[in-house]
Amino acid sequence: MILAKDRSYGFEVEGTVTVQLAKQTAEATGTLRMDSNGGVSGSIESFKLTIAGLELAIKSATIKEGTFEAAEATLSILYPEIRWENREKIEGWQKEEACGRSR
Repeated sequence: MILAKDRSYGFEVEGTVTVQLAKQTAEATGTLRMDSNGGVSGSIESFKLTIAGLELAIKSATIKEGTFEAAEATLSILYPEIRWENREKIEGWQKEEACGRSR
């Protein structure tokens, strides 16, 4: 707990949070602060989350005034069979209809 000279106060937590969803585990290390006005801020070093074959990786994120900003974010497709390069191998694929892209 943080107590300032003007009698305002704050609460700060630092550590690692582990979240387990189905068969995956995601960990995030960082800091979270709440002040006497209800303002929330903090930072997250990094984390990875995989949902439905997509992996979201976040590095150096900040939380301030209800906004989450990351210095670096990457969204990866984990299943190579659904990548654009393999589109002709996918059953039922139509050149004219695939995302408006055709060659």
